[in-house]
Amino acid sequence: MTTLEAYQLEHKGKIHTHSEKNVIYFHKYNFNISTIDYKEVKAREEIGFPKLQVIAASIVANEFNEGKYIKVNGGDYDFHETTDGSRYLQNKISNKSIVEGILHFYPHLIKEKHLQSAKEILTELEVDFMFKILSEDMNEFEQSIAGILSSEDNKLDRRYWGTCAYLPTYTVKKAIDRQISDKSENSVHITSERKDNKVFLDIEVIRVSISQVYGGYNVSAMTTEGNRVSFYSSKEDWRDSKEKSFKIEAKVKSHGQVWKKEHIAETRLNYVKII
Repeated sequence: MTTLEAYQLEHKGKIHTHSEKNVIYFHKYNFNISTIDYKEVKAREEIGFPKLQVIAASIVANEFNEGKYIKVNGGDYDFHETTDGSRYLQNKISNKSIVEGILHFYPHLIKEKHLQSAKEILTELEVDFMFKILSEDMNEFEQSIAGILSSEDNKLDRRYWGTCAYLPTYTVKKAIDRQISDKSENSVHITSERKDNKVFLDIEVIRVSISQVYGGYNVSAMTTEGNRVSFYSSKEDWRDSKEKSFKIEAKVKSHGQVWKKEHIAETRLNYVKII
């Protein structure tokens, strides 16, 4: 098999049809707009798509990708056993690509429930950004949201589609973050009454990020009492620990506040062990 043939190979899986460059969802929804003439695409986009329709399409895209956000240059790949052997093929295409395909090919996939959810997202964003828009410390993503909010209702510029594609994921993350903040609103600094400065805690991991300095994992968690803790670990046990619960033994290193939430007390731990 030549490189070109391998690239063009399509594998019909149980649910979707997979290739190196694309996924045909449920064997019938091909969201790749490169299959139509570029002039047609430009002509339709000059007319424009309403803001609400683009956000509703983003909600549908989120459903097609089963709640997982796929970046434009990311992709979700895995090995598939095909008639030509094991092949590394796409599992899911980017949410933005699905949004484009829905708007151009499958607008009928947008139902009333999606439009209602889109209205709720817009309303929530308008409240969240009411005062933020007046500030000068917005990051690039927040500036893009501000651009969406200030755009005309009947035509949303294409440059905002990528941000819209992420909005369903962003909204869920914001809701979870609010719940965590509410639970840890009365967080207090943890101290040890032992000579060895050890503490024994039941925690639920909130987030895990790879340390750019040491290569291990920066872990943020909350105890069953609602107290926030954080620590660094080089152990692989923490790689996929998000939203999981653990009993740990640790030592109190220092006291501070949660990043960007200075009213919430946080205890920094070290020598953390799962018990």
